[in-house]
Amino acid sequence: MDRAGVEPDLLTLGKGITGGYLPLSAVMASESVYESFLGAPTSGRTFFHGHSYTANPLCCAAAIANLHLMDQRNTVAHAAHIGEVIAEELAVLHGDDRVVEVRRIGTMTGIEVAPVDGVDRTGFAVCQHMRTLGVLTRPLSDVVVLMPPLAMSDDDVRTMTAAAIESIRAVVR
Repeated sequence: MDRAGVEPDLLTLGKGITGGYLPLSAVMASESVYESFLGAPTSGRTFFHGHSYTANPLCCAAAIANLHLMDQRNTVAHAAHIGEVIAEELAVLHGDDRVVEVRRIGTMTGIEVAPVDGVDRTGFAVCQHMRTLGVLTRPLSDVVVLMPPLAMSDDDVRTMTAAAIESIRAVVR
């Protein structure tokens, strides 16, 4: 949101709120949306929402614990740092004819590889090669997707990016 310069009225989020361990999501509302639902039940402005499968106590406890850990471990700042490490390591791919484009927001990175004659699904072939180097990832068409855990160390980030670079050079000739 900050990068795009927008302030949404409603924001949905999930996965990361429990660290990816339990299924939980949330909807956050702007102050104006929140205030539009304030009122006595008789006013018709109350937001009646509730289902038997919402607000699972175990998931909510996991979310609270995870958010505390993220705060204690300064996870947001660390994520920004490893995003920069990814950018630095992948800078060697800029201008490489084997790569159409490197896209990154934070730690989420997409490396679009050039198609290779005789190779069906080039992105898949690159990801398969990365697997032989001990790095698991997946393609979206010919885009190699890197979405590292936010707790990843600098050394692990460098291992991941080195595997991507080596695999692109091995597969895309």
